[in-house]
Amino acid sequence: MSYPQQAIDNILNPPADKRCLHALKNIAEAETLYVLADDEGECRFWVDDGGATFLPVWPEQEFAEMVKSEGESVWEFELEEFLQDSVPWLAEEGYGISVFPVAARPDSVVMPAVEFAARINTILAESYGEAFDLPYL
Repeated sequence: MSYPQQAIDNILNPPADKRCLHALKNIAEAETLYVLADDEGECRFWVDDGGATFLPVWPEQEFAEMVKSEGESVWEFELEEFLQDSVPWLAEEGYGISVFPVAARPDSVVMPAVEFAARINTILAESYGEAFDLPYL
């Protein structure tokens, strides 16, 4: 999806909590999300100043492309696969999820992987009347 610049600015400029809500709703609606991967096909994790490790995710490929570095690519995940397979592993490793980080703004909503899944499932249930059966919730 390609947004006009004004729409991009309107999505990127709000504070992290509003970007996060936008992202969660769009991820639930599209049932896809985007992550960065290195040349070897491994997901790129980020580490904050306190040493916490997290996986950044985006609601659209276009926004992930804006922050990728040389040698990185953007990967699309089907939401159900991500929630079924990746979230339990992320939780076991103690990794969080950073929802919709942007280069121009250092703030980002970082949450435990299980909380991410629960929030997505709540949006699916409230907006679409169905949610994924996730044994860890």
